[in-house]
Amino acid sequence: MMRAVAIAVVVLLAVLLVVREKLHDRSPTVLRDIPDEIDRSARYRFNLPPSGFEDGHLLFDTLKNEKLQHPPYIALGIYAYRRYLTLPKAERAAIRAGIEASVWTVERWIEALEAQSPGFLCVGESHQDSYRDFMARRLFSAYAVDRLYLEATDGTVPWLELRSDIGERDVDLLRADIADVIRAVVERNPEVDIRGAEETASQRRARRSAGAGARDDSIYRNVVDSYVRGERHAAILGALHCTSGHGWLYSQLGKKDSPLAADERLNLAVMSVHKDLLTREFVRFLRSLDLAGDDLVLVDTAALDARVHRWFLDLTRRFLDYRTVVLFTGRKS
Repeated sequence: MMRAVAIAVVVLLAVLLVVREKLHDRSPTVLRDIPDEIDRSARYRFNLPPSGFEDGHLLFDTLKNEKLQHPPYIALGIYAYRRYLTLPKAERAAIRAGIEASVWTVERWIEALEAQSPGFLCVGESHQDSYRDFMARRLFSAYAVDRLYLEATDGTVPWLELRSDIGERDVDLLRADIADVIRAVVERNPEVDIRGAEETASQRRARRSAGAGARDDSIYRNVVDSYVRGERHAAILGALHCTSGHGWLYSQLGKKDSPLAADERLNLAVMSVHKDLLTREFVRFLRSLDLAGDDLVLVDTAALDARVHRWFLDLTRRFLDYRTVVLFTGRKS
């Protein structure tokens, strides 16, 4: 009897292992980039690189830089559009109106930025040449600032300015060329004051000796020490420094005892359609709604409908760390 039970248990375990293996080997469901039900005349709206790293393949989790471990394995931009199409006409119109009110061209956004003239503009970037090229061509060539902070020390900045001024082609700052940004800023305002916001060696030693504080505390101090109310300031920093998360520079600037607390401030992230897969899929969704343009600006991230976030598996809530998100393709006009 015991032997029969043991054999039955072994057989059951073997069956379960086979079933488990089959489940893990099952191919994920992938939606095509352009569904059959979408008019072929609208193909230009989806003129983007395919999802994932292979044609029509999987979207990767841009937060963890690894494959999503659970379904749906889909092109989220098209998935979001399909979900949008299933809504009643009135609800579609409401969502569309909200998106159209919040997604602007770069030109329209900069015009409004000029009128608003925030005291401090925190530009969160990825340290890559394509991001710097975009900022030089589309942002700082059109928007003048009185003071620009770079993620460098004050001792380094004069060398960056000098090398840019004499025409060097590759002026490295955090492994990406900053020369065209500096040239654009100076051309727009020859009197601009370019400063370093980075923590100095002496600040780092003092912080470590005290066993308290963080790097962004030093960056905060370097910014507020040279801040002049009534002037336009901008900082180009790694994206996290410009988030509203606790402890980062931008959140510290809004503290009650901050000299900038009462001034207009704006934090934005610059995101590439070709470098960031979430951005790519979100732009794919926008283009399915006929929101054309190589470069678009989500002016008010908080205005996105909660259903849009759900369609993107809440990954778009990453946008909420910034008031504004600039979505660029890198195409030169």
